[in-house]
Amino acid sequence: MENTNQKGQINGSAVTIKMPKNIRQVGNVLYHGRTIYVEDYVMTFIKQLADIDPGELRVAIFLGYTVKTDDAKNIFIKGAVEMKNTDFGTGMTLTDDGWTSVYESIKKYFTDVEIVGWALIGPGFYLESNDKIRKVHSDNFSGNDKVLLKMDSMEREEAFYFCENNQLIKQPGFYIYYEKNEEMQNYMIEYKEEKTVREEAVYNDQTTKKIRSVIQDKKEIKEDRNVVRLLYVASSLLAIIVLVIAATMLDSYDKMKKMESALSTISQNLNVAGGNGDKQVAANDAGAGTTTPEKEENDATDPATGKDTDKTTEPGTDVGNTDDSQSVQVDKAEGNVTPEPQTTEAPDKSSGNEQTGDSKDSSKKDDSSDVIKKDPSTTKKDTKKDTESASAAVKYYTVKTGDSLASISYKLYKTYTYMDEIKKLNNIEDEDKILIGQKLRVP
Repeated sequence: MENTNQKGQINGSAVTIKMPKNIRQVGNVLYHGRTIYVEDYVMTFIKQLADIDPGELRVAIFLGYTVKTDDAKNIFIKGAVEMKNTDFGTGMTLTDDGWTSVYESIKKYFTDVEIVGWALIGPGFYLESNDKIRKVHSDNFSGNDKVLLKMDSMEREEAFYFCENNQLIKQPGFYIYYEKNEEMQNYMIEYKEEKTVREEAVYNDQTTKKIRSVIQDKKEIKEDRNVVRLLYVASSLLAIIVLVIAATMLDSYDKMKKMESALSTISQNLNVAGGNGDKQVAANDAGAGTTTPEKEENDATDPATGKDTDKTTEPGTDVGNTDDSQSVQVDKAEGNVTPEPQTTEAPDKSSGNEQTGDSKDSSKKDDSSDVIKKDPSTTKKDTKKDTESASAAVKYYTVKTGDSLASISYKLYKTYTYMDEIKKLNNIEDEDKILIGQKLRVP
């Protein structure tokens, strides 16, 4: 393109401008009556900002001027400075400190320029937040002729935008022109030197932090070792205490078992001795011709018929067995034991009234003779037979609060020896797992 002079206006004043000679076109440059010219050093600087850290957002402010000609509005971008102290932690914001750094750089390196737009450099996913970017553009760059350049630091793609009707309109192309740009060159040289100094300071600071971190880690390791030793000693003491407690509990358990066994043996011996004494008293009473109240009740005669109405033995009791250790007085024990009903034989009506007196006398004689004939040497055999006759009747016991198999056995039989038999009859595996109100079958 040849170097030509054109008449135009800058800020409403008529001027004659010298159009750039060395230019390179990128895309369709004329769009919506606007043309963008960017000096080559500016694009080089923008790409350098993208190379510093592709994962971070950076902002640069464009400097130049706008010339209105008969053909279009021409925006010339001849300089760019980085905005420092930006805040992207809570959103996209251009801070007052950032603008202060921009004005200081403009005053130091550039003359006869104005702010014509800005550039946002960063990853593509940040650049897709059009609403946030449009708000920043509207708040900081008023006017329809202010440009925005989005530079994808990952893909190295760039595009210019104008804001029209509160919307960002993408420009399809622009011009890159080449000229001697000493102001931008000086800024880039000093920026590079400052960047080197900052990197060295950061490197030294990181080195110091690493040294301090290593020293701190060594202290923490030493403290951790002391803590581990303390925990080891404490755990060892705790293990010894647990072993001592366990040994004491086992010894106490063995002693309790032995005491329970001794009490059970003493109880059995006392019950056997008491049963033999009762039998001897019964034999003496029979020899003297006396009759027990229970016998008189069983030998009562029905006054209406004159027949012998011997009362049958109640369910759950043993007949002729006076051994307390073997007799089962289920109906008199606590816990509401309910035996299964048994059928009793009715009195023989065919015997007539004549049998009443004889049967009464004979029953007295038979009972007394049976008692007298019993020999102490045969007590164990009789006890075994009586137990077998008692176990023939099926009986039940209803569990009450505080009952256990051992206490039920002692309530019913004055001994703990029936606990295992109760477990077998009810298929109980754990003697401690019985329920209140549960009906247990008892021997």
